[in-house]
Amino acid sequence: MGKKRKYGFDFLKTLSQKIGDLSGFVLMCRELIQNADDEECDWIRFQFTPKALVVQNPSAFNDDDFENIRTIGSEGKIKKAEKAGRFGVGFVSVFQICDHPVILSNGIELTIFPENQEAVENDYEDIEGTEFFLEWAREKTQVRQGLKKEIITDKDIANFEKNIIASLHDTMLFLRYVRKIEIDLINGQKVIGKRQPDDGHWRTIQIYKGNEKEDESDWMVFERPKTSIVEIAGVDRSDAIGVAFPLIHNGKEKSDRMVYCTLPTRTPTGLPVSVNADFAIKSDRATLVDEGFSPDVQWNKTLIDRLGELYVDAIIEARDLIEDKHFASMLPPDNYSNPACPILA
Repeated sequence: MGKKRKYGFDFLKTLSQKIGDLSGFVLMCRELIQNADDEECDWIRFQFTPKALVVQNPSAFNDDDFENIRTIGSEGKIKKAEKAGRFGVGFVSVFQICDHPVILSNGIELTIFPENQEAVENDYEDIEGTEFFLEWAREKTQVRQGLKKEIITDKDIANFEKNIIASLHDTMLFLRYVRKIEIDLINGQKVIGKRQPDDGHWRTIQIYKGNEKEDESDWMVFERPKTSIVEIAGVDRSDAIGVAFPLIHNGKEKSDRMVYCTLPTRTPTGLPVSVNADFAIKSDRATLVDEGFSPDVQWNKTLIDRLGELYVDAIIEARDLIEDKHFASMLPPDNYSNPACPILA
């Protein structure tokens, strides 16, 4: 019997409150991709099987990572994890597909049992990196009922496969380290998303099925690295920023232009450009913190102002780099207005 760690609160009830903000299979996958990116991994693999979703990356858990998982759901740890961007609050999202997630890393097997309010630790033959074993929740259980979540069906799994493949272009655009996302489908087919090395301002993301390239998107990206210019008391974030103009996606102009915090939020820019910055975002990962007069709100406003400057500078520089038809598509619309992220206020 492994070592047990009891939670000092109603863990299942806390999960049910938190998981509502983190619903959606693609969002769950992006949380795991974000964690791999934070750990400077250059690849991550999603393996679909009839029994489970198995997720692997080459970075081993450290003590802080395990501690965040062991105390997942605790208010203090949730706040810490949101700021640090490490394993913690985002991991709540895996419970929408799984009752008892298992983490294998650094010689430890850690399994969470929400209904028993405990995490169980066992020694395990060490593996390279980290593996998450997320067994599909196919039966009505105490956990499903407590979380108010439906069971996972074969149809759901098929949709999960389609959705993660469809999201690869947007997911990979602003990742700092992950350059390859592998997806092993139940039918044995392999899909790979690759971000090629940048060529100046040009960024290309390619999707392969087997050995054949099936899809490609091209972007013109302008970025400014982290500086020490922007400092706001109570905020420990990077002021690195980026803008990306979508040029071609599978032979057509791509139309999705979103606000990113490494990964896309659900907030459109209202401009013909996607923008990226280390924003303070709400717990639903969909929108920016924008209410009141907190340091996070002040920080976001500062980043938005800097992005506006970068957008204008990028247009000026791009004028001599691309064809007129693409340049015209980079200009802001006459009726531009976006209260959620006023880049051109």
